[in-house]
Amino acid sequence: EERLHSNRPPNRSIVQKYYLDVGLLLVGLLLLKQLSEQGSLAARGLLGDVVVNHIMLAVPALILIAAAMVILRLFPLSMGLISRLFASRLPVGVVLALWNMSRNSVNYARLVLLLMLMTGLGIFAASFGGTLDRSFQDRELYKVGTDIRIPSVRINSVGLSRSVTAAYQISEGVEVVSPALRSSGLDLTRGVLGDSFSVLGIEPQSFADIAVYRSDYSTTDLPVLMSKIQHDTQPEGLVIPENARSLGLLVKSNISSETVALAARLRDDNGRFFTYELGTLDSGDWNLKEVQLFGGRRPWRQLYPAKPLSLMSISVLETSSTGSLSAGTILIDSIQFRSSQYGEMQTLETFGDIENWHLLRNVPDADNDRMESSMVSSNGDGSLLFAWGSGKAMVGRGIYSGALSKPLPALASQSFLDQFGHSLNEVVISVGGHRLTVLLADKFDYFPTLNTIEEGFLVLSLEPLITTSNLGALLGGPNINEIWISLEDSVDDNGWIDIVELIKLNAPFTHGPILDAREVLTEASEDPLVRAGWRALLMIAFGSVFLLTTIGFISHSYLSYRERENQVALLRTIGLSTNQLMLVTWVEHMSIIGVGMLIGTWMGERLGIVMMPFLGSDEVGTELLPPLVINVDWSSLIGIYVSMGIVFSLVTFIVTLSARKVSLNKLLRLGEK
Repeated sequence: EERLHSNRPPNRSIVQKYYLDVGLLLVGLLLLKQLSEQGSLAARGLLGDVVVNHIMLAVPALILIAAAMVILRLFPLSMGLISRLFASRLPVGVVLALWNMSRNSVNYARLVLLLMLMTGLGIFAASFGGTLDRSFQDRELYKVGTDIRIPSVRINSVGLSRSVTAAYQISEGVEVVSPALRSSGLDLTRGVLGDSFSVLGIEPQSFADIAVYRSDYSTTDLPVLMSKIQHDTQPEGLVIPENARSLGLLVKSNISSETVALAARLRDDNGRFFTYELGTLDSGDWNLKEVQLFGGRRPWRQLYPAKPLSLMSISVLETSSTGSLSAGTILIDSIQFRSSQYGEMQTLETFGDIENWHLLRNVPDADNDRMESSMVSSNGDGSLLFAWGSGKAMVGRGIYSGALSKPLPALASQSFLDQFGHSLNEVVISVGGHRLTVLLADKFDYFPTLNTIEEGFLVLSLEPLITTSNLGALLGGPNINEIWISLEDSVDDNGWIDIVELIKLNAPFTHGPILDAREVLTEASEDPLVRAGWRALLMIAFGSVFLLTTIGFISHSYLSYRERENQVALLRTIGLSTNQLMLVTWVEHMSIIGVGMLIGTWMGERLGIVMMPFLGSDEVGTELLPPLVINVDWSSLIGIYVSMGIVFSLVTFIVTLSARKVSLNKLLRLGEK
């Protein structure tokens, strides 16, 4: 019985015999299901405090051990199957090794289990550490969005008009300056004011080059997304000659009111908008309503425009806040300008053709306004007739010059679509109190600096958003309030610091705290909570398993060799060469190492993919933004694998060398000891 047991030991251990491994795996899967329903290892308690379920912390280890033990059931079967299929084609040393591993699987299974646990834990530790390290970086970069972001920029309302982009080109290291507009909006599609959302206006041409963007933020690449919100057909206005000193409109109204005013909306060379009041409609006769473009403006009290100017829109409004705008019509014969204070008026627009003029649809009351060509004029060459209905006071109603304003293409966050129940079609919104029609061209899940978990967002092209919103505005209007700056790759840390300090000292406009990607990443890497005990614990655990596996492999190799000396003698007696005996040892060891490490690597990777999403919450239980991305630290893992390979190969070489040095007389002693 002893000889039978030594030659054909039991194929299954007690754990496999009574299916304890299967039961353990089922328990792990049930805990994993509960963790899936909970959504995170951190949950809110009854009193709102964050509670960590410590039982769930054991799920990775439980599943790893149980799955490894279940996979061991297939090890002897696979070895036996391979030996049966390829016995006639393989060298004798390889076949003998396969037969031995399939018959005596229990001893080999213990070592394979250790190898699987070691490599599985190593992969999980590397993926856990690499993923959290990247998550900390991604979270900080997501908040900043680019190299340097300057929020809460307040462009000057007095003094000289300045180019915002040129104002921040303050150093040679600044590569791209991209202005942006961050505002709020309301959904007007259903005619009822609903929940608010946020709007981000950006420059598509430069944003794709400066933004920190991951491929999983959307199903569409960022350059393609940016191309979808390009909007070339926007009102460009009527350019006023640079030598113009005043602007005048020759008009005739069917009403006579001292509170109904005629206003012109102009845009200067830097994209700043200005409203000029031309006078009131206090007469029913033809009147030239004229206003000084520069002479009446004082830079120390108001904003002074930069030449050239463009006439964007003409509107009528009720200036009395206690009244309402009455319905009426107005004939605009011509737009004129004066190049000097006492010079003659020159004609800029005769309205002989009104195809380049369109109605403002900035408020619901304007939906019934109309515009047409009229033969009535002061000199018989025709005019433009604008008719409006009644409406609210202090709201401009009128016409604008340039291309017909089409719906602005926009990108919608998935949270916006879910919040309002929209699909990718046209919607009517209000931005800063100005009504706009937008076309939802595509969607995204995440976008730099946007908290898409808690609210909805629309992303539009900056210039069309500002232009369209300001056409019907009377005062103010949406404008640039954020600056995104990208630095050249050649800028080192000292140069980076100098640029940030230069912005702080010589800021062209007032602004909020500067967000610096280099600074936040440095602070995150130096934060002890970022590289706290989890990394040390995982590495200690992995080191312990690695040490145990090494000891187990050495012990297995030595004891296996000592127990099989008689077998080696028999094989040598029947004619196997020393090289063939060495091949048996090498095949056995390499098979165990290869199977254990390959399966362990696969299991560790799968376990990381399954478990990492449940770690996607911060220290207070809030969902991480952006979400975790599995990132294995292969650099450290490859070094560990190489060290394991060296240790195992050295042990195998010593065992085969010992077998080679045994004397032939000793090998031929076949008597029982």
